[in-house]
Amino acid sequence: MIEKAHEAYNKQDFTTALELYTKLAELGNADALTSLGFMYQNGQGCQKDEDKAFEFYTKGAELKQPYALFNLAIIYMNGLGTVITDQFKAHDLHMQAAEREVPPAMYEVALMLERGLGCIQNYSE
Repeated sequence: MIEKAHEAYNKQDFTTALELYTKLAELGNADALTSLGFMYQNGQGCQKDEDKAFEFYTKGAELKQPYALFNLAIIYMNGLGTVITDQFKAHDLHMQAAEREVPPAMYEVALMLERGLGCIQNYSE
């Protein structure tokens, strides 16, 4: 069913995608949780809701879904809705996503290490 949800999303049939992702998320599917977070963050097939996006990303991150970790890290880096910026949490989440081979997370970890954001500055890393 996840393939059908992704297919609907890619065809911009956001109503169907939202319905399928919601059913899968209720079953604890980490990819569906992450996709729901993205849809709520961007108001695709639903009313934009940053708190729901944060909730779905958090649930996906608890299941170690790589892009849930990355998206949650971005939220902690920049703040979103009621979430307060936390560079240390952002660094930790980016590191977890980078370890799961998410290229933009690898880049963010490198920048954070270079600048000492949420971590001790370390050029050699």
